[in-house]
Amino acid sequence: MHQVVIGNWALEIQVGDRPPHFDWLEERSLLVDEVDLASGGGGQLFVAVYSLDRRPPGEHNPIITLAQRYEPHDFGFYPGFLIAPETERLFVGAGDRLVAYDLNAPARLWLDKADCGFWRWGRIRDLVWMEAELEFAVWSIVGEKRWTTFVEPPWAARIVDDTVELDVMGVKQVRRLSNGEAIG
Repeated sequence: MHQVVIGNWALEIQVGDRPPHFDWLEERSLLVDEVDLASGGGGQLFVAVYSLDRRPPGEHNPIITLAQRYEPHDFGFYPGFLIAPETERLFVGAGDRLVAYDLNAPARLWLDKADCGFWRWGRIRDLVWMEAELEFAVWSIVGEKRWTTFVEPPWAARIVDDTVELDVMGVKQVRRLSNGEAIG
């Protein structure tokens, strides 16, 4: 498994085969979230989330253990993670599935769908954005969805201060990042 540390949180991540110790992780986790494991296709994602500042010395038990299948899972569609440390929110994107978790009182906050496949998360101040094959969307750092818009490849987003400039097939539009309102 790969490990990523963000603030006081550590994520152990494995894509592909189920880790040999995953049953052990699930037995010790405060929240186990298994999504769509029964489907036959797609990739598999396994994640264990740890709090580095709240555990007793010597304890290495996860707060959340996530196992899911996701599609699409091939070139260009890789799982992505974003933690907002000050709100203790975890955003996960894999395939066309988006999930948000409360890390303080371990719970799934919502399950959403990225239009045609997740690309990446981004963040500026109190906003989180998501780029997907056919969608650009924005949430607050507490996980409340602010707005979403359809895009079509080739497209790109450029964040400048409190705005996003979307270039969709050569047509540029500028919107307020907080609410999606068109500017100009």
